[in-house]
Amino acid sequence: MHLGARSLKTGVAVTLALMTAMALGMTSPIMAGVAAAMTTRPSVQRSIHAMIQNIYGNLIGALIAVAAVIFFGDTPIVVGLSVVFVIALHLKFNLHHTLTLTMVTVIFIMSSGMSDNVAFLYEGIRRFSMICIGVISATLVNLLIFPPHYENTLYTQILTQTTQLIKWTRLLSGGTSDNRKIKQEMAELDSRKLKIENYYHWYKEERAFRKRIKSVKLRRTVISVK
Repeated sequence: MHLGARSLKTGVAVTLALMTAMALGMTSPIMAGVAAAMTTRPSVQRSIHAMIQNIYGNLIGALIAVAAVIFFGDTPIVVGLSVVFVIALHLKFNLHHTLTLTMVTVIFIMSSGMSDNVAFLYEGIRRFSMICIGVISATLVNLLIFPPHYENTLYTQILTQTTQLIKWTRLLSGGTSDNRKIKQEMAELDSRKLKIENYYHWYKEERAFRKRIKSVKLRRTVISVK
């Protein structure tokens, strides 16, 4: 079993979210940890994009949940219809990546069991704040702790793939390989190719904030494509 940096950062993000929620006096801070675990992304740029989308999507879900409880109550039918409405809105505004967490948010807010509207409104804000704590914690951890550097990994994967291709070109031209071994190696080459494509896309998404670094990154990206 291979435990990568992303797995470790997910654990750190969950811990940070729980500790932050507890420090702010939020009871049952479990949803902060759930939000942190669900929003950890493989690249810094994706984390920032996911943070913005999750806050936006969960804000929509929280508003719908509060309005539904105030006007219609918190019966199971109302909760189910609210979830359906949230799904429709997220699909409409292309927020499907945040849909799972938003549905959890809606159910989490509507399950408070409070009959007083003012108290429920404050409880809804508190529960939405816990979701935001988890989302922001995951982004900060990905930014500050072992930020991913995909250039070296991409270079290593391309070098390995090229070496394997040269080796099998020589073996095939010499007729010294069997069909079973070729099929096995071809499957491994295809799998490595998908990894290279993923690493390349993640590398392209990494944002360079200084102009000189950005120009160097662009040159390296062009070289990687070639």
